[in-house]
Amino acid sequence: LPLLVTVNLINLVLGNVGTTINLALLRPATGGLAAMSKLIKSMQDDKVKLLLVDGTNPLFNLPSAFGFAEAMKMVGTIVSFASHMDETTALADIILPASSSLESWGDVHSVTGAYGLQQPVMLPVFDTHGFGDTLIALAKQSGNDAAIGGQADFLSYLKNAWQKIHTEHGTGEFKRFWQECVERGGLFLKDRGAERVKVEVSNEAFDIHFGHVDLAAKHNEDVVVYPFPSVRSFDGNSANRPWLSEIPDPISQVVWDSWAEINPETAKSRGIEAGDVVTIRNFNGELNLPAYISPYVHPGVIAIPIGHGHTGFGRFAQGVGGNVMKLLPGTMAKGSSSLALISTKAEVLRGRGRSDMVNVQGSDSQLGRDLAKSSIIPAVVAADAHGHADNAHAEGHGAHNGEHHDVKQMYQQREHPLYHWGLVVDLNACTGCSACVVACYSENNIAISGKDGAKRGREMSWIRMERYYDGSAEELQVSFLPMMCQHCGNAPCEPVCPVFATYHNEEGLNVMTYNRCVGTRYCSNNCSYKVRRFNWYQYDFPEPMNWQLNPDVTPRNVGVMEKCTFFVQRINAGKDKAKDLGRVVQDGDIQPACVQSCPTQALSFGNFNDPNSQVSKLSKDKRAYKVLDHHLNTQPSVVYLEDRRYKI
Repeated sequence: LPLLVTVNLINLVLGNVGTTINLALLRPATGGLAAMSKLIKSMQDDKVKLLLVDGTNPLFNLPSAFGFAEAMKMVGTIVSFASHMDETTALADIILPASSSLESWGDVHSVTGAYGLQQPVMLPVFDTHGFGDTLIALAKQSGNDAAIGGQADFLSYLKNAWQKIHTEHGTGEFKRFWQECVERGGLFLKDRGAERVKVEVSNEAFDIHFGHVDLAAKHNEDVVVYPFPSVRSFDGNSANRPWLSEIPDPISQVVWDSWAEINPETAKSRGIEAGDVVTIRNFNGELNLPAYISPYVHPGVIAIPIGHGHTGFGRFAQGVGGNVMKLLPGTMAKGSSSLALISTKAEVLRGRGRSDMVNVQGSDSQLGRDLAKSSIIPAVVAADAHGHADNAHAEGHGAHNGEHHDVKQMYQQREHPLYHWGLVVDLNACTGCSACVVACYSENNIAISGKDGAKRGREMSWIRMERYYDGSAEELQVSFLPMMCQHCGNAPCEPVCPVFATYHNEEGLNVMTYNRCVGTRYCSNNCSYKVRRFNWYQYDFPEPMNWQLNPDVTPRNVGVMEKCTFFVQRINAGKDKAKDLGRVVQDGDIQPACVQSCPTQALSFGNFNDPNSQVSKLSKDKRAYKVLDHHLNTQPSVVYLEDRRYKI
């Protein structure tokens, strides 16, 4: 919340409110925690005879102090529409299997002038129905056709509702209007009819109410519990996704677990060391979590990620970590209808034994190797014609003055006559969210090794999101570095393979031929970037997970080495399409899944031989560099753009 207030004030000072940010567009939210509290009170007073639960898990997401579990016992009949057996569904009297959002129709109107459409992208995997279709079927069976307007199914009901939108904002016949809206994902009006609002700053904006907790915790005093959302599990509804559990948390680099983040001073005063089990308890509940010692947490705060600690919700979520919501009070934040997240203290004690927490970060420091290069530019330095500050004034890590040095070679270099595929990573834009990592899992049929496999160093991800700390605790600089196979032009892995399973092709790719590999692992030992993965096990994809396998990618067996391929299946498909059109591949024809999924467009893919391609232009940028190439002469096909930050 303090960050939100700061961002709002910056936008106000810059004059963005009313132009790029229009506060009048937001429609007021309905319901909220106040409505939920009112419902719980009605349930406790035995006034609710029938409770329908759809797409929510209040038994897990609400603090226990709200008393939802006890209130459920007073309800006559509970019906749950669910696609998973979560904690709330497990206590329902009737469970109606529901289709997921990827299998259902729906719409949303949360912003003035914007009407979103949700359409199914796949047929239902199981014999399920959408929430709307189930309600319509129940209405028909009970003789209440008038309540649904006589519609046959939810799609017909949805189209009928959009007839009014067509009348107000559409043109032409409805059938064409509907089809265009489905293709665009909704209707988004240019003139949304919102008036420019006058914004005033209240002094209360600087008085953040979190229950007036005191952060100045002393020896053996209670500390403030700080629950924070995780990109892996959000509020807990993604905790049963093994892809998300397998990727490391962007900051802590912990996998398959939750943890308690503690300042070294706080930990020392309580005799806690990294990896110890710590007990966090207060009047509301108790948690036992592994300790993660970090100097970047306030001594009076213990930070715990939200979304773990399920007692149900499938085999990948059950029994993993602890649910921090158990420690929160049953109150709302002052002046709002949301949870008071930072409003409670808890006693922190050293628990029994050591935890099995897995942290895959090798080193928090770059050890002077300039892997994720970054520099700080004084704000007074004027930018050049390309919008980049003069490198001569850069200070900090990796200031290289924009020089590109050509290394004198001993041997004749390989040539790439038509295509030289490459990737550019803009570290200025990368946030470490790991969306590219998950996309790579999905596209390339990468197996999940589980917590035990990750503990043994046998994770299978083809992209590794490295996180480094630079500077001091007062002026901390966090750097993220996506590390994948660099497709080196002078690859150390190639000459050591005894069966020629890995080689360099004429398009600049370091190719891996799986059916030649005999598992010597010489290539992995010789890889300077440690990006190759070895299949120690024969991984199976249980039903229905095997349905998700990409038929364009070869499944790998036990004893075979694998790595990033630059999505060679998409490269081949792009070349085939260009051939049918009688031309060469143009820039933008091929988009790897990692590039496609990046929310900040930090990744670019293309042909270095094309002088007009984006990667070719970016590779000549003053910020461009290649990891370790200056020392090893590996000639990578992955170019990184230095992270530059301005000192205010």
